[in-house]
Amino acid sequence: MILAGDIGGTKTLLLLASLRQGRPRPLLERRYAAASFADFSAILARFLEECRQHCGRAPRLASACFGAAGPASDNCIQMTNLPWRLDAATIAARFGIARVQVVNDFEAAAAGVETLAPGDCATLQRGEALPQAPRVVIGAGTGLGVAYALSQGKRYRIIAGEGGHAGFAPADAEQLLLWQVL
Repeated sequence: MILAGDIGGTKTLLLLASLRQGRPRPLLERRYAAASFADFSAILARFLEECRQHCGRAPRLASACFGAAGPASDNCIQMTNLPWRLDAATIAARFGIARVQVVNDFEAAAAGVETLAPGDCATLQRGEALPQAPRVVIGAGTGLGVAYALSQGKRYRIIAGEGGHAGFAPADAEQLLLWQVL
């Protein structure tokens, strides 16, 4: 079984899935309010107990991947809008998961774009898609998440960012006025 999670400053989404013919089959999904828990381990412990109750036994997890709101370094994330630190090695040891990966949440979202089917997308503005053009994934939550996908042959290189922590440097009189109001 595999475990996936989206850990943000406001909420955490967790999904338990089994693999069937190389494709995940969802078994249980839950949403938790971050403010109700001291740290991510408390949420994960609650979810795994709910999985045990739902499945009739504790799940045997082969791997887990968590996208969290914050910069990733050495398979760890210090979250931006919570005092939580996610350390893949610590999570693996505490919960008996063979392989754990933590990545920036928008890095995960940008990597997932490749798996979307045409019916999963909505056109906001008509135009002609350019093959291998750079992509951006952006979204507002507790902060502003951003990730860029740059073409490198048949694959994309993902570059995560923290858009809500970008500076604003006015470039003209109108922007200077906006800066003064802000």
